[in-house]
Amino acid sequence: MRLSPVRGALVAAAICVGGLSSGMGVAFAFDASAEAQTAGGGAPDEFLKTYYAAMTKATGPKDIEPFMAKVVKEKMKPIPEEAALGPFFAAMIHETHPAEVKIDSKKEDGGRVLYDLSPVSVPKACADMAKDKSFSMKGSAVLVKEDGLWKVYKDYWVAESKNSDGNMRMAFGTDPDKKDDKTEAGSSGDSPAGGAEKADYSDTLRDYLMSKFKHDGSGKQIYIALKVGADGTVSELNVGGEKSQKDAEDKVKALFASVQPLPALPADMASKPYAWMMFDWQDNGGICISGPYFQENTPDWIIKKMSSK
Repeated sequence: MRLSPVRGALVAAAICVGGLSSGMGVAFAFDASAEAQTAGGGAPDEFLKTYYAAMTKATGPKDIEPFMAKVVKEKMKPIPEEAALGPFFAAMIHETHPAEVKIDSKKEDGGRVLYDLSPVSVPKACADMAKDKSFSMKGSAVLVKEDGLWKVYKDYWVAESKNSDGNMRMAFGTDPDKKDDKTEAGSSGDSPAGGAEKADYSDTLRDYLMSKFKHDGSGKQIYIALKVGADGTVSELNVGGEKSQKDAEDKVKALFASVQPLPALPADMASKPYAWMMFDWQDNGGICISGPYFQENTPDWIIKKMSSK
């Protein structure tokens, strides 16, 4: 699963529309910022630090694009709704990327510098996972020289933990060499590691719900836990926001009531019929859907996220 406000530039555990798009790139063309230009002409380590600092202050793609390598920019396609993307983009990178990194190892290879990284502090999106003793978070970055300036070719992070709810893995960042994450079940997003969900069905179900949800108003982090039968019938459904949002929760409940039966659950997923999702939307700002992530049981922490439960 992925959030792709800049395809090839940022990958995370959701998909969004209303300026954010599934299966197509979203792009922005901006002049390189003075900050990126100045840092890009200095030492690579300092450029890397400046890049991560810029991520913490970014209000939209325009603040990050100047740091990116040409091969990343080539994956971008312009759209007219760039102004609406700012809040979603900023929230995503602020919550997923570390503000400061530790360089664990470094290798120079011609005009490229390869880094193994770890976060100085764990980003917000990984805070719950970080409570587990098994938690680990590692990043890898590659800088390249273009027109005499350093640029970010790769900035990819993986966070993992294992507890009573199962194995969790969250992956996000930019990596032009990485295959489309649709082909990597369980390897992108905060789904259980090891392919616990079938990516094709998950993509199909998410896209189906996206096409049917006529959202208005706003909903902030509305969690959904459901059980899908072999025929696509939803036999269990729990909906709740981290903060009580009755109108938004009712809209999500109405969505699921109107679309049953869902696309049939594949036979090889019969042992993992429980799924959870997260919806986030706002007027004139589009909608993000994270999930569905299929498991043998609904994780307890998902139910605890629902303030009304």
